[in-house]
Amino acid sequence: ADEPVRRGADALGHDDARVLVVRSTVWGFDVWYRLAPVVVSYAERMAKVTVGCPDEATAEACFGPGGLMNAWKVLGKGWGGRGTIGGSPRGQRLGLSAVHETADALLRLMREG
Repeated sequence: ADEPVRRGADALGHDDARVLVVRSTVWGFDVWYRLAPVVVSYAERMAKVTVGCPDEATAEACFGPGGLMNAWKVLGKGWGGRGTIGGSPRGQRLGLSAVHETADALLRLMREG
C-alpha cells in the first residue's frame, strides 16, 4: 500500500474502517498502519492478540488522553501494555474469535470518545 500512515487527528478524518483486523504469522504493523490507525493482530501460533497504534498522538486521537491505556481496562483483566501497543493476557491462549471481539470493543470505545 502506498498510502501514508494516518497519524493524529488526521487518522479519524477518513470514512473507511478505523480498526484493521489481521491474522498473520509475521509482524507487519508498519504496513498495516497505512490501512488503519488501529490494528488488532492475531498470532495463531501463540494464540494471542496484539493491539497497536502508530504513535501516541494517533492513540490519543482515537482513545483520549493515555491512548490505549483507556482500552486495557475495557478489554478485561490481564489485558495491558503501553499507550500505543499491548495485548491479551500473558499465558492465556485465545481463539480467532477474540480478535473480532477485541476490534468490536475498540470501535465502541472510539465511538464513545
